Amino acid sequence: MADRTLDLVAASRVARRVNLTDVYVVEATAKRHRSHSDSALKPDLDDSYTCTRRTDNKLEILCRHHLKAASGADPIAEIQIDLNLIYDIVAGTESIDETDLSAFADANGAYNSWPFIREILHSMTLRLGLPAFVLPTLRMANTPKIQAQTPSVQSPPAKSEIAKDEEPKG
Repeated sequence: MADRTLDLVAASRVARRVNLTDVYVVEATAKRHRSHSDSALKPDLDDSYTCTRRTDNKLEILCRHHLKAASGADPIAEIQIDLNLIYDIVAGTESIDETDLSAFADANGAYNSWPFIREILHSMTLRLGLPAFVLPTLRMANTPKIQAQTPSVQSPPAKSEIAKDEEPKG
């Protein structure tokens, strides 16, 4: 999986304006190069996410996933899956900034396509007569830390902060 820095703040500006409405396979290929020995397979997954089309009310993200499986230096199999994610753009007062679309494609393209790709890769590796490939859990790197909000009402001072003459009786 490609390492990339995610701008989740920019992605969220688009995400709050869209709803995922459709997911479909654009292209899928699977090829087994040779028979598999009993040695462990080494998977190598490459993925990319691109905003391919935007209209006033629709947004399309192309999600490309390419899995290569090898045994040592010998290639065993390759699977290429291209998914298209279709989003409806919800009417709103703020416009979608074109510079935020790339961040949205990377973050939400991965997040929204991951369950579909996980199922397809699992199924395809089994159909190729290979051990099932289980796509690992998607972990968003470089997520911003959420700071605790300052309470709107101040807490009462600790008892040790109250002057002796103000100490409540009771």
